Amino acid sequence: MKNQWPTAVSKTYFPDIDEDKLLTRRELEILKWIMDGLASKQIAERLHISIHTVNAHRKNMLRKTNCTNFSEIVKYAIKHNLL
Repeated sequence: MKNQWPTAVSKTYFPDIDEDKLLTRRELEILKWIMDGLASKQIAERLHISIHTVNAHRKNMLRKTNCTNFSEIVKYAIKHNLL
């Protein structure tokens, strides 16, 4: 059984948090680079951070949005006007 959080985890426990505040500023920045077609290694180089940090942000974005892949996150971002 897949361990997934309820949709918009913060909405379940913190209903007053807006959808656009669900992802951090850094996660949104990384999402922008992903949408531009950059790989984790390229994003890490541009932001001067570890590739492991980029991958941790990617994992957190999937968990927070209850998405299974980045195609779904892109649709989520468009639907909620995040970028």
